[in-house]
Amino acid sequence: MKSNNSVVVAILIFILQLSGIYLFKEGFLLTRIELNTVSDQTSTIKPKFNRTLFIMVDALRFDFIHYNHSIANQDCPHYINKVPIIRDKLKYEPQNALLFRGLADPPTTTLQRLMAMMTGALPTLVDAGSNFASSALKEDNIISKLLARRDRVIALGDDTWDRLFPSSFNESHFFPSFDVWDLHTLDKGVLSHLMPMLDEPIHDWGFLVAHFLGVDHAGHRYGPGHVAMGDKLTEMNDVFAKIFDKVHDDTLVVIMGDHGMDKKGDHGGESFEEIDAALFFYSKTPLTTNSISYKSNIKHMVKEVGQLGDDYSIFSYWKGHRTVQQIDLVPTLSLLMGINIPFGNLGTVIPELFMDSTDDWKSAIETIRINAIQLSKYLESYSNKRSDAKQSFAKSVSLFNVAEENYLNLDINATSERKLAVYIDYVKFLRHSLIVARYIWSRFEHTLMGMGIIILFLSLLATFLVYFTKSIPILSLKVGVFTGICCSLIGFLSPIRIWFYPHEDPNSLTLKRIHECLFFGILGLLFSIFFSFKLFNPFKKITSAVSLIGILIMGLFFGSAGSDSFIIFEDHVILHFVQFLHCIMFLGTFALAGPLKRRLQIRIFFCAIITRIISFVTLCRPDQGPYCTPTFYSSPTSSISSIWTPFVLIPITVLTVAYTAYSGRYGNRFIVNMSISLSMSNIYWLLDTLESHSILTADQSAIKDWFTYGFWLNITVAYYLFGRQSKNLLPLCYILTVLFQKPMGGIVISLFYIYLLTMHSSQVMLPKSLKSLTMPLYFLMGLLTFYSTGHQNQLVSVQYDIAFIGLKTMTILSPIYVAFNTFGGPLMSLMVSDWSIMQIIYSFELFVSIFFCGWFSRHSQAFRVWSQKFLFFGSMYIFTSAIMIIKLLLVEPEHEEEPEEELFNKDI
Repeated sequence: MKSNNSVVVAILIFILQLSGIYLFKEGFLLTRIELNTVSDQTSTIKPKFNRTLFIMVDALRFDFIHYNHSIANQDCPHYINKVPIIRDKLKYEPQNALLFRGLADPPTTTLQRLMAMMTGALPTLVDAGSNFASSALKEDNIISKLLARRDRVIALGDDTWDRLFPSSFNESHFFPSFDVWDLHTLDKGVLSHLMPMLDEPIHDWGFLVAHFLGVDHAGHRYGPGHVAMGDKLTEMNDVFAKIFDKVHDDTLVVIMGDHGMDKKGDHGGESFEEIDAALFFYSKTPLTTNSISYKSNIKHMVKEVGQLGDDYSIFSYWKGHRTVQQIDLVPTLSLLMGINIPFGNLGTVIPELFMDSTDDWKSAIETIRINAIQLSKYLESYSNKRSDAKQSFAKSVSLFNVAEENYLNLDINATSERKLAVYIDYVKFLRHSLIVARYIWSRFEHTLMGMGIIILFLSLLATFLVYFTKSIPILSLKVGVFTGICCSLIGFLSPIRIWFYPHEDPNSLTLKRIHECLFFGILGLLFSIFFSFKLFNPFKKITSAVSLIGILIMGLFFGSAGSDSFIIFEDHVILHFVQFLHCIMFLGTFALAGPLKRRLQIRIFFCAIITRIISFVTLCRPDQGPYCTPTFYSSPTSSISSIWTPFVLIPITVLTVAYTAYSGRYGNRFIVNMSISLSMSNIYWLLDTLESHSILTADQSAIKDWFTYGFWLNITVAYYLFGRQSKNLLPLCYILTVLFQKPMGGIVISLFYIYLLTMHSSQVMLPKSLKSLTMPLYFLMGLLTFYSTGHQNQLVSVQYDIAFIGLKTMTILSPIYVAFNTFGGPLMSLMVSDWSIMQIIYSFELFVSIFFCGWFSRHSQAFRVWSQKFLFFGSMYIFTSAIMIIKLLLVEPEHEEEPEEELFNKDI
């Protein structure tokens, strides 16, 4: 196939696959319908507090501030018992302080949690993707209501608030939030503005947000078990003490975490540690009563609600403190500040802050009724937009009517038990509505998902056709494009929407004309191209039983995407597939004779050993339980590299340079450039690791950034000197990838580089039957390296700190750095692969990943397993395909002129 035709075909296949991914994504990763309705801005609710200080401590897990008396000080982990001021307030001022365990809804990323805590709504999958590029919040929310009331609203700290509420605050001081290596700059900036503001006159501000990031960054950088976490929590304890001392009597202080963190300090998923957050209220004016009857009423309510079933167990006590939903803050805070509850709120008011022992449930019932009326209006509006929602919320409407009827039947002589029953009626309505909303909130647009799957399937067939026919006639391409444009006009008639949704409001549907135009256009293009191909026998490519074995192995691997257990343990499963292929190749060499047989057997055995070593490096998923032992970081509860890893990385990179030189394919200038680049990368990670273990201070290790500058200068020179030659792409890709790997990842990538050099140089010596196994091997080894470089098909495994290598703030390069860190292994395997074959393999894996993601969209493991498999492999396909197209455009095809005997017949 001619080079220019190869590029055109590769771009065409890429566009087809992207179209399928886009259509499926539009149907699967849905945001809920956002209603622009705003609840009445004029409130008759009397505020209990004139000012609210909203302190957000990012990733403040409940056990970070809950004092554990059962652990001796000398045995305490670094994150336990470091905030005694909370214990003291609860002990000595019980009427002025309340601590709750607030459960966050996944995905546990900051943007989604802030949106939820200001609107009372639930986050969705697609919202997680916008965590790095959030747009303004358009739904009714607490901030907009305070501003409409002309309160002075101030925000300090995390710049996510600015992205959610651009140009909204009366005063703001924001700082970049994604440099997880910086534990102190943002927190110091917040304090420099916060403390003077607390001394200002009583009515100067009404709502003040102070968002601290040090705890979150300490978790990402080191993990909760590191001394840096203890220092940061101790620092926050001192900050809280000063705040409690400075605030005025009518100021409400709310301290909370937006989410928790897992054992390594990461978040984004739905594990227990990630959704577990703290919620603390304090005021010098009593928040609640400490009477015996009050406590009895609360415990009685919790007991009665708990008997409603597991879905209502949220009301249970845990470690002596009650559990609430994090979005319960929204109606609670709104009523305490005297504003109407945001229109789309799904939370339930926290009764402890409204109960008075003297009125026997009266205040609590009045507040929860306001909450219930707000939610009933929202459900009515939402149901009017989506007819299927009306049926789903039918029981909720019935529960509300029952609660209202029982409330209206109350009289002044009603007993406490009768009032409690009415209160529980409202709780049943509110919580049942939340449960139903969780189920239907992200309404999957199965029609769009099906359209995407159809396009991906037809694109897969097109990829097969291209491989077997080796080209697409230019005339067929031109006719196909013209046909596609004509067919796209069908989309303007909206036939799919009319067929599937004849009675729905078009404005409420996710399916738009643009989707139908794209779908019919791609169909027209594909079928036009299909008709230009001649019939052929696909089995002619299967030249031996060994080829059939390779196909069967890949078929089994593709089929495993339909099992959640296989996806969860995919890193283990891949190892078995790879080693089986090694065994087949090893046995196949017995058909050879002479030195070639021994040479190949040694190399295959050597590659099998490297594979086993790579597989020992693991990062475990929470759902792998006791069947996985993490080895990527220094400990299971840490996010820092072991102190020994850079000292092992250095000799291994020296070995890679020597191995590259020994291959005889690269000149001395290339080897020198490679040595300099790897040396700079090694020094960077050595300094970084020493800083992580507190051997060097941040100032002492700051010089490490200069080595990244030298690295980029050197790699730029290497590209201009050697980058146009195809044979240089593997070592250049290795050099680039190893910089973006943490030391243990660098060790894995270096071993994988040696594996690829060995297997690729052996490929020309293999019999034709065994050569057919090399592409499956490269693909599976690339995936195995993805896992062994500290990744899983989970958002929490993304190593965001890589985005700041040599940078002070996030730039356009940051996501590229993270992409090289995440998908460097698969990308390296493509540098030695036949792209026409690998495109089939990638297309097949992409199709089955998306197909099963759609098939199991209502499965209990849909978010945890299949959706994240789709997100990661879809991203991997897009990144690697884009790089391969760039390669086809810029790099000259490789022509081996050296005699193969001289070039490859060396022993290891």
